[in-house]
Amino acid sequence: MASKSSARAFTSNAGRVNIKDVLGDADRAFERLLAWGCGRHLAGLLVLLHTSSVPSRRGSRELYFRRADSDELMLNSLSRKEARARITQAKRALERFENALTPLRGARIWRRTGDTLVGPFGSRLNRQLQSLKRSLERASEALENALHEVGPKVHPVASGKIERIVRYVRDKTGQYHDSEVAEVLAAAIGEPVPPGYPRFADADSLKSWRTDRRIVDRSGSKPEVYKS
Repeated sequence: MASKSSARAFTSNAGRVNIKDVLGDADRAFERLLAWGCGRHLAGLLVLLHTSSVPSRRGSRELYFRRADSDELMLNSLSRKEARARITQAKRALERFENALTPLRGARIWRRTGDTLVGPFGSRLNRQLQSLKRSLERASEALENALHEVGPKVHPVASGKIERIVRYVRDKTGQYHDSEVAEVLAAAIGEPVPPGYPRFADADSLKSWRTDRRIVDRSGSKPEVYKS
């Protein structure tokens, strides 16, 4: 197990951070987690969560690392509005393409050559156009669903960091220790809690959060002897 001193200081992009300064009164819960088997890595994970949740200073500038949970990060540098506009643009282009071919549909020359523009419906080209239309509709629906489920409003970067902390404690100690972990998470996130971030007021709130994400032990698994 790492010593307490080595578990206390962690160097991040914001400089050297002492976990005691981050946690305040929740340091006692952190100490218990160390005693149950967690090491220096827990301090690092909590500092990373802290720096993504509260403003940090670099010189005269305040840096908001939670801005990494942005539309641009999710959408290859596009804003939400731009992504929707691209899909609309593709739909219009497909419509123009289809309209451009309308005068050629049913031309007798296609009947002679056995090519693909025979009749207004049922041709291979028509089926391909309909398939492309359906694909664009699915892309539009998928975009909205993705933004709702993992977009910036639900802070996937912060959620991933919280999950790493929860799983780390479980792996090291054999239990989730929801009470202690909720306490150190709440301290690391800080007040006021950023919009969209989870609030861990007690063990039940953390248990509910991880249950929603299926971070639970398999039925029948035996807990270790550690107790909160």
